[in-house]
Amino acid sequence: MTVLVVSCNILVLIYAKCQLEFLKTDHRWNLTRSQLEQEILCHENTIICLQELSLILLPELELSFFIHWNYTLFHNLYGGCHNGCMGISIAIPVSMELNSLSIIIIGDFIHSISKPRETQVNILTSECDMQEQQHDTPDSWETAIWLESILSSVYKLLLTINQFI
Repeated sequence: MTVLVVSCNILVLIYAKCQLEFLKTDHRWNLTRSQLEQEILCHENTIICLQELSLILLPELELSFFIHWNYTLFHNLYGGCHNGCMGISIAIPVSMELNSLSIIIIGDFIHSISKPRETQVNILTSECDMQEQQHDTPDSWETAIWLESILSSVYKLLLTINQFI
């Protein structure tokens, strides 16, 4: 059996940089729906992968579009309020039998198999200096997690402030 895998980035609104009329959900959904329909009609066994799927479009995709085309949609929304709870999804025709499904967050997986950063040994550097350097340079993974947490908190604060204005 030949299978076609189609990948489409829905594009969460806060990351879009274009004219305002193109950011309207209905306009974007009509274009996306048309493209997905063409892929389904032209190929018998099409698997559809979506990135930056938002909570706004999920009901339309799941309850209207994919049911109409006899597809099953699996999704994982991992984002926060600031990006529409964005996530990923995969849709497969109901005629294809799914044996198992695993959702892996690639960043977490890479972090789990990464070796700790090695310290550069310099014969002119004392052991005390090396310990200070280790504390001065934060771990990139921890920094990324910390920044996401801070940005999410700032956005929630801004949302709260905007609600009171």
